[in-house]
Order: sequence, then structure tokens, then C-alpha cells
Amino acid sequence: MSIDEMIDSMTKGVESALPKVSHKLISDETEFVSMRDGVKLATRIILTDHSKDAPVLFTRVPYPDYVKIMVASWSAFVRRGYNLVIQECRGRGKSEGKWEPFVNEREDGIDAVNWLAKENWHNGKIALVGNSYSSYTQLVIADQLPDNVKTMVPNMYGFDRYAQMYQNGLFRPDTYTTWAVDNSPVPHNEKMKHPYFDAMAYRPVAKMDQHFFDQKLDFYQDYIHSENPDDPYWQQTPVWTALKAMPEKINIPICIVDGWFDHHLNNDIWGYDRLRPEIKAKSKVILGPWDHLNAEPGVLNYANADEYGAGAIREIFDWLEFQLKGNKLAGAVSGALVYELGAQRWRRFDTWRPTAQTETFYLGSKSQLFAQPDTSDEVASYQYDPQHARQTMGGNGVMGMLMNNPGHHGPQLQQKTAQSDSLIFISEPLKEAQTLVGKAMIELNVASSVPDTAFMVKLEELFSDGRVINISDSGSTLRLRNQLQHAVDYQPGQFVTLEMPLWEVLWQIQAGSRIRLEVTSSNWPAYNIHNNTTTQWSEQKEGPIATQTVKFNGSKITLPILIETDK
Repeated sequence: MSIDEMIDSMTKGVESALPKVSHKLISDETEFVSMRDGVKLATRIILTDHSKDAPVLFTRVPYPDYVKIMVASWSAFVRRGYNLVIQECRGRGKSEGKWEPFVNEREDGIDAVNWLAKENWHNGKIALVGNSYSSYTQLVIADQLPDNVKTMVPNMYGFDRYAQMYQNGLFRPDTYTTWAVDNSPVPHNEKMKHPYFDAMAYRPVAKMDQHFFDQKLDFYQDYIHSENPDDPYWQQTPVWTALKAMPEKINIPICIVDGWFDHHLNNDIWGYDRLRPEIKAKSKVILGPWDHLNAEPGVLNYANADEYGAGAIREIFDWLEFQLKGNKLAGAVSGALVYELGAQRWRRFDTWRPTAQTETFYLGSKSQLFAQPDTSDEVASYQYDPQHARQTMGGNGVMGMLMNNPGHHGPQLQQKTAQSDSLIFISEPLKEAQTLVGKAMIELNVASSVPDTAFMVKLEELFSDGRVINISDSGSTLRLRNQLQHAVDYQPGQFVTLEMPLWEVLWQIQAGSRIRLEVTSSNWPAYNIHNNTTTQWSEQKEGPIATQTVKFNGSKITLPILIETDK
């Protein structure tokens, strides 16, 4: 689909979901707004009729093509009584200055919103909107907003940059290597025939940028050489430290929007959890069956997904109507609007997460999951060869795969039997449907023949007809396990417990289905290939084969099961 086709489809979808048009677009001009250092940023101002009586929707964007998409989608709001301002970030599009991803957005964002607050062609009420990077530009200034800003609608981003890029020591090349390719200040050379895949597959990872761009990408080198949460890059880079501390500093109601298959999902909810109670009580969460491009991936049926318009745009409209105009419509209230996967329906809760009770399954002999723990010393093992890493098939938090190979992300059909590089454990059939809510936890009692390695887990639903579909996943290295801030030594052969929280879900497992757990050691390119060594992962090209062992005693799955209050 071309950009023009995408815009046409998006415009029709937004218009059909919103109330009838009530205003006209009367002006569309670009002004160059000066920042504190004199650099001027291209700022597009689109006015509704009676603009002085109308509030403003303000967004800052780094992608030139994305300006067209923003105009197409948010102009529908202009025709319903809003002004719209879209500013191109420093060094992008028509804006002056040098493009340095993330570096200037805090100072530039503060300057821009203060400029906007003083303008006299609107009614003095402002909402910050936009998704992905445009959400970052909102969140990173949330503690320095003028009183004119009444709400923010961050869509698909988050607050903890380290946690976005790493999970227990595992980097996410599918998202952040591909982002580096798209956002390099220089184009790649002729060596790159298949963008994204070539970049992700290159070894060693640290030489990728020099090979394909003929120079080092400093921001990417920072990412791939900072695998510990307490590394200086995460602890001393001003924008990242400011962003991580932001949830507790937010003083206005916010509406967080994300998708079950977006790579920012967990981080968005992490920030929501840390809002101050009085702010959280007035805020809202919308979680739908979408990926980072608002598409509905995978093999599940998403009936009723557009009940509130594409991306729940009607719910966002209702929120803005209340926060900026005082019109209390159906979607104006706080709480959570969440799509229940498997049940194919939207649900409203007072907050995210609603009350749950836990149910535990224990790993045991004959590849089974039991209701009671195994207290024996029985184990199961498999071989992991980094030179033959298993590729990603389905998953929650991927981005490059959805653009490069759309059939490989979201809920996908899985292999039915274990291979030589994996273990599978299966429960008895469930007697009645159960809804998972929030994060399941996998605990594995493991040992390896090498001084560091990775273990990957995937929670799945085995349907009564034999289909197997992934629900959620996680992973961990041995040396950066269990949310450690810095790597610790591991002695080969030693058993240690890995605690691996899975991605957030609201998923109804059907009556007659079985719980299935798959354990392996690679899930590339969702996570980097671990080379079974203690050397910096991004500098390694290959490594030894590892024998991976799971002891049943001490290994279990803890599932959060929704308590249905309407029964």
C-alpha cells in the first residue's frame, strides 16, 4: 500500500468513526519558530473556523512522510472544532539544525509548547498528541508544561528506554537495529540489498553500521554497548534519565494508547503504573489488537476491533472533547478500555489491571504441566547452537518483522512438536474458559554448559483442534537475570532460577484448550542471538554449542486469571 493509499484509507476510517462535521478548515500555513539557540523549526498551523474559540492539538514529528499522515488523520478533528499544529523536529523535513535522534527534543519541545501557549489565535487550551516518536516528544517534557496544556495522548511509546531495548540482557534488533537503519543521518550503501534483514543478520553487530553506512552511527553504538541497566549511557544521558523519572511528575490527566502487539506495550503500562494515584484516577488506558502501525496481525479473529473506529479514534475524540471542551461523552471517563483477545470483544475496567487470582502449573516428567510441584531431581536438556539460531515466529514486541515479513508477528501458528533445540510442556485441557490478565510469570530452574547463554520462553494456547498459537513470550541471559542492574558471573553447571515476566495480555483461553510452554534459547531477530560467551555480545560473530538443562523442581508458570465480577 502506498502512502497516498494509506492516507486515503485512514481518512475514510477516521471520518466514519467521528460525529458529523461541524466546522471548516480555513487556514493551513507554515511558520518557522525559533528555539532558544536561534534554530528555526518548521511548524505547520492548521486553523478551524472560529479558531480563537477552539483548543489546539499539538504534535512534533521527526519523519517527513509522517507529516502527511498526521495531517490526514488529525484534520478530521479540525473539521470538528480543533486547531492543529504539527512541528518537524530539528534537522528533519524543512526544519533547520542537525538531526540527532532524541537529543534535542526536551529543550526544543519546552520552547515550542511555551511559544504555542502565548499565541492568541486559539482559546488557550492545548493537548499534546501523536504516536511513537511523537509520543516521546510529549512525555520527555511532561514536567515542564505550561498551564495551558490540559492533557496528553501518548500513543505507543513508554518511559524507560533501557527496558524498551533490553530484556534481562537481551537486545531487540528487530526493533532497534531496523530503527537505526531508517534513521541514520546518511543513506546505506549498495552492500545492503534487503534493508532490515541484512542489517539484523550482519555479524558482528557492532560492525554493521561501518559496513553498510561507511561510518559509525553513534546512537546505535551506544545502544548495543550498554547492556547493563546501570551502564553510564542509561544513567547519565539527560533525556533518558528525565524520561524514566517522568511518570511521577505528570500533573495532568493522560490517555495512554497502545496495542497488544506493539513493542512499547510493557513500557507504556510501566509508566501508567507509576503515575501518582490522584493523576492515575483521572487518566485512561486504551489497549487494542494492534501492532505499531495500527494493523491487526496474526491468525486470530479480531471481530469488533473497529467498534470505536480504527485505533479507537472515537474513544480518543471523546477524551479530548471532555478534557478540552468539557463535553462528557461515552469515552471521556477514566479507567481502561481493553480488547480481550480470544473473546473478540472490548471491555471496560476501572483501571488496568483489574483484579486477578493466580493459578500455577508446574513443569514435570513426560513433557507435562501439573497442578502440583515436582520435588524430584529429574531434568530435561537440549542443545543450542548459535550458528543455527531459531527465527522469530509470532510475538508481542516486534516491529521490523511486521514491515519486512508481515506474516511473522502477532499470534501465529506454532510447530506442534518439540525440536532438538527446544522443550515443550503441556497441561490437561481446561474445563472452562479462563481469561489471562496482565503478566504471567515463568520461573525456570536451569543450568548451562557455558559461562553465559540465553533461555527463551513462549506461553501458548493448544486448541482442541490441534492448533497452537503463541500468547506471550520472554527471555533472559544467565548473567543479567532477574532484573539485575549489572552482570554477575555464572559457573557452568550451576542451577539458578530465572524469573521471566511475560508481556501484558488480556487473552481468553478457550474451554478444552491446553496451556503449553515452549523453552528454547533463541528467538531472533526479536531478541539478539546469544553466542554463549561472556564477551560483549555485539562484538561476537560466533560461539560454542551449549547444553541447556531445565530441572523440574523449582520450574513453574504462574498465570493471572481475571476474576469476573459480573458472574
